[in-house]
Amino acid sequence: THVVANAGLGLTYDKVNQAVRLLNEDNVAFEDRYAVASPQGIEDLLATTQATSSDFTILNAIKTGMFPAGAIWMGFQWIMSTRLAVAALVRSCIFFQKAAIGLAIEQDIKIEIDRRPDRLNALQVLASVSSGAVRIEEEGVVQVDILES
Repeated sequence: THVVANAGLGLTYDKVNQAVRLLNEDNVAFEDRYAVASPQGIEDLLATTQATSSDFTILNAIKTGMFPAGAIWMGFQWIMSTRLAVAALVRSCIFFQKAAIGLAIEQDIKIEIDRRPDRLNALQVLASVSSGAVRIEEEGVVQVDILES
């Protein structure tokens, strides 16, 4: 129910502000908020004055070409991902509060190390885990669609 439409635009200050408003209207906690955006979405934001000008922020994002690790802008800690869903050039970015997402781990990390006689006894490492994530609280997650060309 919390979707910000792409409106033929990339990730803009107004879209981020709308995501903040939707979370605030549902009394979602202010701490532990995250924004997961695509590289092009981050590029779109870095083209806006509100994200790069020292009049608005002290992030110095323009120096690194990305929001610095652990930095908070507009109340969100930013994560760049290339694994967000995309359909017909519309990518879905996710804005959420940590408690609104649940993680279930069926099988914890299992690591096996074996020698491969066919490869001059080189070591072969296998690591596996079985887990899944799900939305627990609908009001704590906002989908922001952006147009990527």
